[in-house]
Amino acid sequence: KEISGDYSRIFLGGFSQGSFMSLFVGLQLKENIGGVVGLSGALFPTVKLTDEKKKLPILLCNGKYDEVIQYQYAIESYKRLDGFNYKLVSFDDGHTVDLTGIEAMKQFLCGISAKF
Repeated sequence: KEISGDYSRIFLGGFSQGSFMSLFVGLQLKENIGGVVGLSGALFPTVKLTDEKKKLPILLCNGKYDEVIQYQYAIESYKRLDGFNYKLVSFDDGHTVDLTGIEAMKQFLCGISAKF
């Protein structure tokens, strides 16, 4: 199907730096997109959060033993999202995507795509 201006069919996602960027773009766009998936990343402190983005579906997955993006740093950055439509999935691993994260992505995307 064509998007034809229907931004709700667009999803952003990324791993590590891609996670930072996906969150940044998804939360700064004036258009409302379908959702954002952030894997092993965090929220830039400079991201401006607005009420218009509180319904944006966001999935965040982080390893508790991440040696690149420290888990505590990521968790602290996500506290700014309180009141937003996000889910945090933590897993016992490092800077990677494990099966817990893959299953969470599957559920997240299947749940949203059912609307189409």
